[in-house]
Amino acid sequence: MRSRIDFIAERVESNLEESGTDVVVNWNEWPANAALDPVTQARTGTPTARTETLRAFLHFIQPSASVIRQFDEIETGDCLLEYSPEVTLEGRDSLRFIIEGVEWSAKPMSQHLRETWDAVFAGRRLFKTLLLKRSTG
Repeated sequence: MRSRIDFIAERVESNLEESGTDVVVNWNEWPANAALDPVTQARTGTPTARTETLRAFLHFIQPSASVIRQFDEIETGDCLLEYSPEVTLEGRDSLRFIIEGVEWSAKPMSQHLRETWDAVFAGRRLFKTLLLKRSTG
């Protein structure tokens, strides 16, 4: 059976570019020689602030959303952010997301939610998903 997964993946990327929302991602990048303080476990040295803009599909959780009842970690007001699997956010320190002027931070996401929500077809991941909450302060 012939698969159209390559065509679908290309369409997902172009749909993100055409219809996605800009999300500004900020994080800290530490020097390669930054050591951990043995007492506080804080890194030594000064990080460099980094910024990247990505395109994403956003799903804002409303009070009546049935997804809240299915997953304990999702609360009203949270946001599910779907972005390209070509973007690497893993391993970045102090991630912050700016969506339409509002700052958000990543929230822990269970494996069950990730497996249920992520779009994977024919073994190929079409999106990566993050659960976000509004930052306070």
